Amino acid sequence: MGDYKRFIILVAVLVIAHFSIHYYADREEDGEENGVLRYYSSIVSDFHLSSDYYMVDDSPHIELYPTEFTQEILERWKWVSEDFSEINYPAEAIEQNDWLVAYAQLTEGLNDIAEKGYQQESIRSYIFFDTERPEVTNNN
Repeated sequence: MGDYKRFIILVAVLVIAHFSIHYYADREEDGEENGVLRYYSSIVSDFHLSSDYYMVDDSPHIELYPTEFTQEILERWKWVSEDFSEINYPAEAIEQNDWLVAYAQLTEGLNDIAEKGYQQESIRSYIFFDTERPEVTNNN
């Protein structure tokens, strides 16, 4: 094979490699952004929040706002936090509209309760869906 053909093959391989790297890097970036959007979407859905999504300098920004349904969820969360010390009601985070912190604290509290043998799903269902208020009984 001549030097010219080797050179053409080498250039073709480099071009294909270059586009492949950029394609997969863009796909990974899209995947991360989609993961963030899914996380925010679950918070909006669980707390019945209103949201605004916009781009600033190619960066997504999401603002979350409570609704009247959110207030009902927060009331039930407060009641549960009085019965279960593992579940913290983050009043300051909620006042500051920091729903990521609030959601993380609730998730942590629900996980702590599950480890201690309480019915995590019945507590979660009560907070978010106004099902029957759970009893303070340990299943262990």
